[in-house]
Amino acid sequence: MENSLPGSFFFNAAMCAAYCASVNPAAAATILSEALTDTNAVVRQGALDVALRNKVSVDPGIVRPLLKDRDFSIRQLAIVYLATNNAVTVEEFRPLLDDPDPRVRTQVGIELARMGDVESLTQLEGLLNGIPPQDFRARQLLQE
Repeated sequence: MENSLPGSFFFNAAMCAAYCASVNPAAAATILSEALTDTNAVVRQGALDVALRNKVSVDPGIVRPLLKDRDFSIRQLAIVYLATNNAVTVEEFRPLLDDPDPRVRTQVGIELARMGDVESLTQLEGLLNGIPPQDFRARQLLQE
C-alpha cells in the first residue's frame, strides 16, 4: 500500500483508534493494520504504540516485517508487540541480537530472557555489559 499520512493527521487518527479500541476493537484493528503498512515511519511507530497501549490485536503477519524496519524505534516496538502477544518464536528473535542498534539488541535480549531462551545466554550476558548504568530496569530484567 503506497500511502503516507501526515504526522498531524495520524495523531488525530491515533486518538480515534484509541477511542475505537474501547468501543469497537475490530475497527481499531483495521485502522491500525493499515497504518502499520504506511510509508511514513511516524505513522508506523504511532500505530504500534496505540496497539500496545490499548491492547489492540492486529495480525502478527503485518507486524513481523517491522522487525526489519530501517527505524530502530519501530523495530523495538515490533519486538515488544510480538513478544507481548506471544506471536514470535525464539528463532525469529535471535538474529536481532546482532542488530546494529544497541536499544534493539537490549530489547530483544530482554524478550529472549523472558521467553527462557537458554541458547542465547552467552549473547545475553554480553548485552549486560553494554547496558548503561542508568538503564536499571533493562539490566534487572536481563539478570533475572
